[in-house]
Amino acid sequence: MSPETFAALCARSRELHGHKYVLPVAVWIGESGNEIVTAGEALIGLGGQADRTRILEALMKMAAFDVLTELPRAGYNLPRYFQRNSHPYWDVVETYADDIRRARR
Repeated sequence: MSPETFAALCARSRELHGHKYVLPVAVWIGESGNEIVTAGEALIGLGGQADRTRILEALMKMAAFDVLTELPRAGYNLPRYFQRNSHPYWDVVETYADDIRRARR
């Protein structure tokens, strides 16, 4: 994800979710095709443009509105896994990402 796209998604995310990274993380999840993700994977997928703690906050926010489900952890020091749920939110995420990309051309 380009820095310009990332910045535009962050700005829109603050407006929609009150959190800078929810929308960029959601777009990355959609583009990755992964059904199960961790904050570490999102950190790499976003090219290090966000920190792991804020990404984890974004994942937890998405779990709070049922677009993700946090899976049980086997131990405290192990990564937290989140599974993508079928939800209309993912269509909205794709639309925002497409709109921002078109505006950047």
